[in-house]
Amino acid sequence: MKKKLAYLLIGTLSVSMLAGCGKKENKSASKAKNSDKKQEAPAITLKDLIKNMNDAAKGYDSLALKLEANAEGVASAGSVEYGLNGSVKGNLDIDLKSFEFSGDGKVKYSLDLSGNSISGDKSAEFYAEKDGDDLKAYIGMDGDWTTEKITQDDIQNMLEQYTKALDTDTLEENFDKMKDLYTFDSKTEEVNDKDCYVIGLDLNKDQLKDIIKNVDLPEEAGEVNVDSILNVIDDSVKDFSIKMKEYIAVDTYYPVKYELTLSGKGQSGETKVEVDNISVSADIDVNKADVKAVPKEAK
Repeated sequence: MKKKLAYLLIGTLSVSMLAGCGKKENKSASKAKNSDKKQEAPAITLKDLIKNMNDAAKGYDSLALKLEANAEGVASAGSVEYGLNGSVKGNLDIDLKSFEFSGDGKVKYSLDLSGNSISGDKSAEFYAEKDGDDLKAYIGMDGDWTTEKITQDDIQNMLEQYTKALDTDTLEENFDKMKDLYTFDSKTEEVNDKDCYVIGLDLNKDQLKDIIKNVDLPEEAGEVNVDSILNVIDDSVKDFSIKMKEYIAVDTYYPVKYELTLSGKGQSGETKVEVDNISVSADIDVNKADVKAVPKEAK
C-alpha cells in the first residue's frame, strides 16, 4: 500500500508530463488563473502546436504542480442511498534528474448514508530523497509517518511503460483520427500572466465509444479487449459528458494549466450511480520546483 502511494505520486506526475506530448522527456508548465481576455497570437495549426510541445519537452529538469479535485454524486443500491461530496488539494515538486520529490495534500469528505452524515478531513505529506542508487520515500498521514524504498529499476520500469504507451508515432496517428473532436484557434487567453493557446475537447457517450474503437494503442500497452469495454459502456453508462481544456504558453509551448470536468449516470444491476460533477485542475511550472528536505520528525 505504501509503495503504491509513492508510485501514484510519480505516476500522476508522469501522466501530466506525457499526456499530449509523447516524448521520453516530459511536459507541463506554469501556474494559472483564467481570464476572459482574448488576444491575437501567431497563427499556428493544432498539429504544429503539439509538435512544438514535443520539442519543448526536451528541456524539462523539474516540475512544480498545484492540483485540485472536487467530486459530488449519489449512489443507490436498492432502498439504500449514498451521497458523497469530496475535495482534494495538493502540491508536488519533483526533480526530474534525481526523482527526489516533496509535497503535501488535504482531503475533505462528507458522506450521507440514508440520512446519517459522516464527514472528515485528512492531511498528508510526502517526500523522497536519494538513498544510494535508490530513493527512500517518507509518507505522513496526520503526523503518522511510514517509509518505503523505491528502487531506480522500479522508477525506470514504470516510466518506460508510460512512454511506450504514449510514443510519438502513435500519438500522431491518433491525433489524425480525433482531430475533429478538438476545438482550437489562434486566439489566446491570459492565464497566470501568460499568453496561452487553448485546446479544448468535449466528449459524449457515443464519441467516447468512437475513440475507443478507432484509436490505436502501441503493442507495448498490452492486449485491450475493446468489445468488452464497449459492452460495459452500452450496458452500464446511461449518460456521459467530459470536457477538457489545456492552456499552452505562446512563448515557450509549455502547458500552463489543465482543466477537466466529468458528469454522468450509470447503472449495474440494482446499483445506480449519478455523478453530478467531477472536476480536476492542475497548474504546472516547468523548471521551478522547490523540493524540500525531509523533516526530522519523518525519519
